[in-house]
Amino acid sequence: MRDWENAYKERGEIQIGIEPLVKKSLKLLKKRKARKVFDLCFGTGRHVIFLAENGFDVYGIDISKTGKAITERKIKQKGLKNVHLKVADMRKIPFKNNTFDAVIAVNALQHNTLNGVKDTIHELKRVLKPNGTLVATLISTKDPRYKAGKQVEPNTFTDLGDDPSDIDVPHHFSDKKEATELFSQFNRVKLKEAEGFSERRQMKAVHWEIIAEK
Repeated sequence: MRDWENAYKERGEIQIGIEPLVKKSLKLLKKRKARKVFDLCFGTGRHVIFLAENGFDVYGIDISKTGKAITERKIKQKGLKNVHLKVADMRKIPFKNNTFDAVIAVNALQHNTLNGVKDTIHELKRVLKPNGTLVATLISTKDPRYKAGKQVEPNTFTDLGDDPSDIDVPHHFSDKKEATELFSQFNRVKLKEAEGFSERRQMKAVHWEIIAEK
């Protein structure tokens, strides 16, 4: 099986650079006086380190033990004391209700079936404090990879052909109606379809940017 654990063992760091939405949300999180921030699927640590260096108390989970080890090495090198990591499945987040001022789920939720996406969003809301801030993304059905690879269920595919690192990882694509419905349990939802360029894949990428409150 070619999953994230194997990918990190073989290639080390895969995701390089801070996603634009995470950079943009920094000002919002500081304006809302967020202190305790949760990062879903931290990978090899790019966002947890970025957030920690900007003064937040950062917690994160990832499914990969190797990703955690790589991240912890970088944290130690930087001398950061405000990052706390666990290995866990995103559908069962190991934190209590109403724990975090903000949750970041960028380039994470889509690695699921539709039911997995729903379960994870429910978990994100559970661990978010009342009036807390959610920053998330989903892949749009307008992304060029849509309908590539092997179909697992409607709008969910594996082996997209663009990256051998995650052949067996499901990728779920959402249209506007579905993205709106998925986050309907949140308040003041801002949904924007954004087009960018994936440096890792060297191709255009289209995704939904979601900013909401509990």
